[in-house]
Amino acid sequence: MSNARADSPGDDSDPFLAEIRRLRGGREAKEGEDWVERAVDLKVDQLLDLSECLRSLDPSQELIDIRNECDEILEEMVTGRLVGEAAVGRTDAFLCKTASVIMERLLGEIEEPE
Repeated sequence: MSNARADSPGDDSDPFLAEIRRLRGGREAKEGEDWVERAVDLKVDQLLDLSECLRSLDPSQELIDIRNECDEILEEMVTGRLVGEAAVGRTDAFLCKTASVIMERLLGEIEEPE
């Protein structure tokens, strides 16, 4: 995910996302920065983008729960309670689970006659 989304309209409407983006400062990888640090940074970008997208969907309890879990992981990563390879692994597992839930929902909407 790119840092180009740092100025997206969603930031103005959601203080939580705006604050995390502000704290991160949209930084790029620095020379000598290890891959785990960069991977964690990319995972934060992915979670921010997902959280922003989830806020734009019609809310269901399932999507609210996913968004809350996403925000919880983001908060743990930004505050340093979840770091390194553990952060990358937990984020990957969460993103896979979330993709599966969203795909099931989309397929269900496609298959249901209106």
